[in-house]
Amino acid sequence: MAKASSLYPGITIDTPLSGRNPIQADGLVVTELPFLGKITLRGDAADPAFAAAVKSVLGTDLPTQPMTSQRVGNTRVFWKAFDEWLIWTPEDAEQKLGADLNAALTGLRKSVVDVSDYYTILRIDGPRSRDLLAKGCVIDLHPRAFHPGQATGTGFHHATIFITQTDSDVFDIMVRWSFADYLWNYFADGAREWAA
Repeated sequence: MAKASSLYPGITIDTPLSGRNPIQADGLVVTELPFLGKITLRGDAADPAFAAAVKSVLGTDLPTQPMTSQRVGNTRVFWKAFDEWLIWTPEDAEQKLGADLNAALTGLRKSVVDVSDYYTILRIDGPRSRDLLAKGCVIDLHPRAFHPGQATGTGFHHATIFITQTDSDVFDIMVRWSFADYLWNYFADGAREWAA
């Protein structure tokens, strides 16, 4: 899928997976969520001024425990480290959010970086999603160990990914553009086990 650039009229934006049909098998669908906004935020959540400024923009407190996240409407905020968060926004909302965060955090130690064009997100949906992920993921995704709303960075075969469970059988995986084709082909090959 391609889209027109909101910044540069006449320019079309593609992703590394543009034009790919979903991967479908019995109990499994893999699609790309190509143009979600992605921002990394760094700062001191223990600083009341920082925490309050971020909350005034996001409408929620920052998650401060490992593997946790918060959701406000279509915006998702993930804990990445003691001083770092990942924010996913709806398409084309990242620029305004980044500007709002920078304005609210004026004078405070912070880093706000738009990384939207560095990553894409793959969604794995269906009752076989864990089975497909188990073929290459090094973390335990069993329901007793990984729940909706949890998220973490990890390895998947030879790729570095950030994975979150969105619903009981839905996982979203953020991967660098340079590894997107590799990971897509890995999933396509793995899904052939359940091809109709």
